[in-house]
Amino acid sequence: MKVIEPGHVYSLQTLDDPENGMLLLVFVRRVGDKYPGNPPPSHGGTTVQEVLRACIDRLNYVNNQQPSTYTLEAKEHLEEAFWLLERRAAARAGRKFNQYLPEILNEPTCSKCGHVQCKGECRP
Repeated sequence: MKVIEPGHVYSLQTLDDPENGMLLLVFVRRVGDKYPGNPPPSHGGTTVQEVLRACIDRLNYVNNQQPSTYTLEAKEHLEEAFWLLERRAAARAGRKFNQYLPEILNEPTCSKCGHVQCKGECRP
């Protein structure tokens, strides 16, 4: 993994891909008072929660191939991380947050902020 833009853009090593060998992972960068330290310009990207959802799905797939308690434990930790990040987002936005795992992983996300349980009232 190489940091291209701290906190926002990363180059990830790939396997069995002699043409490219790297994959770009881009996190959303917003600017303004709520995002101290983020210099303009803003740019689109994903969230940690979306990446965690992909990793959790991948661990389910791998565990179906070769079951392992280590894989299941790792998945549980990623699920908890997802839950904590969504809980943090709700607290920052002043929203109630009453979801428990695993239901939260399959909830739709807001198209404006990317979080669960937001009904689009997060951003103008």
